[in-house]
Amino acid sequence: MPVIKHYPGLMLGKGDTHFNKIEINATQQEFDHNEKPFIAALQKNLPIIMIGHAQYKQFGATPASRSDKVIKHLKQYNPNLITVTDDIAMQAYNNGQDLSNAVLESINNGFDLVIYSASPEKQINLIAKINSQIKSKKINPNFTKKNLIKLKRDLTKAKKIILNLDE
Repeated sequence: MPVIKHYPGLMLGKGDTHFNKIEINATQQEFDHNEKPFIAALQKNLPIIMIGHAQYKQFGATPASRSDKVIKHLKQYNPNLITVTDDIAMQAYNNGQDLSNAVLESINNGFDLVIYSASPEKQINLIAKINSQIKSKKINPNFTKKNLIKLKRDLTKAKKIILNLDE
């Protein structure tokens, strides 16, 4: 399946989001120029976009891969878009914060899928911790059953899109 990646790009960023928090202070003109190919792809109805971890002043102090502003912005071009984080094992994603809280923030802010390239043990531990937080209500109060229902619906939609693709 075609995936547009890594919105909004690193453009003027110096460094690597695998290892560092990257802040990009592009002018609006620079940002618009950098974003242009992504928006063109969205307007062609490509179904999935992967969001990178850089922090853009256009979206505030949160990395793009956790930002509700990014989701709202992109959905205006393709409301059926499936949004995916880049690998959350990268340093710039949570920048030292609790990983489970960062994942819940991404999901709460509208991300459909979260990628985690880690050992099966680490993946299972993260899922268990998130499930525990959800069950104990130690989560963002905005994270509701509505978010879980939306996530399930979006995953079902993604499966239907995949099944309808020819070779």
